[in-house]
Amino acid sequence: MAEDAAREGARVRRPRQRDPGNAEALAGLDEITGRYLGWVEDSLEAGRLERARTYLERARRVSPEAPRIAELADRLAEAGEAAQGGQGEAASATDDEVQVREIPADGLNPALVELPGGCFQMGSPQGERGRDDDDERRHRVCVEAFRMGRYEVTFDEYDRFARATGRDRPGDQGWGRGRRPVIDVSWHDAMAYADWLSKRTGRAYSLPTEAEWAYAARAGTQTARFWGEAAEEACSYANVYDRTSERVNDFSWSAHGCDDGEAHTAPVGSYEANPWGLYDVVGNVWEWTCSVYDASYGGAERRCGQGGDGARRALRGGSWYDEPRDARSAFRIWNTPTFRLDLIGFRLAQDL
Repeated sequence: MAEDAAREGARVRRPRQRDPGNAEALAGLDEITGRYLGWVEDSLEAGRLERARTYLERARRVSPEAPRIAELADRLAEAGEAAQGGQGEAASATDDEVQVREIPADGLNPALVELPGGCFQMGSPQGERGRDDDDERRHRVCVEAFRMGRYEVTFDEYDRFARATGRDRPGDQGWGRGRRPVIDVSWHDAMAYADWLSKRTGRAYSLPTEAEWAYAARAGTQTARFWGEAAEEACSYANVYDRTSERVNDFSWSAHGCDDGEAHTAPVGSYEANPWGLYDVVGNVWEWTCSVYDASYGGAERRCGQGGDGARRALRGGSWYDEPRDARSAFRIWNTPTFRLDLIGFRLAQDL
């Protein structure tokens, strides 16, 4: 319902921009703004403050000067203060509120999950075990509706692209190809794959922004991992450095206190999905985002970054290689766009 109004608003805004006196367009804008503001009021009455914020922001984009916007913004601010004075403001985009839509794979098109826009707390709270105070500042971020790949891009998918374009196929370290996530791919490789797939299918694919990635991976949760706080439960949900890997690889850091039988990468979808139906958002391989890495979270996380090979790109999610302190929803690393490693892959996103 809200998404239909957003699309309709986009169609009506174009005539207004061409002709400010277009009465039909102005009436359409008023109608759409009224719908959004009605949903703001409904959300306020239901105590769903983040949903109210989302609809209010959409109303502002359609009709920034609508008189009721200021009134409802004040009501929303008062409701937020009251909530914080009690047990804290309710988290936005909780999994019991968000309705996601699964889009099955179709030919070259991968399986996707369609997510509505929303707001969430990006970063980690003070006191989270493993928290890095240098680059995990907690702050509120809102994203527009988008689609996210249910799975990391696999060797099967990437090899098809490599054959079609005459590119070298990345190595698999002897671990296997097929449904395992592609590894040893640079940021440039990932972007080239998204561009090729967009041209072949007529659908616009890219990498997610860092904010989109975090929003989708958290799936409305606020715990260190989407399944909760307990690192030792990881083997049901994530392919990480565990007792199996410890026996095979014997890294010097601590292992998760469980055993999943995988010492390196695992076929995508081998573990339980997060509450929004996304697989391997913790573990398996680190995933490139399209965002430039900014340690202070100054806004780069919300957009796809420009810049040359010296511009560091943010990676998220952790991998089969990572210890408990690093296998968390908030943990982030960076590297240059030309860098490749056997624990780095990617997944796709699609704007609506």
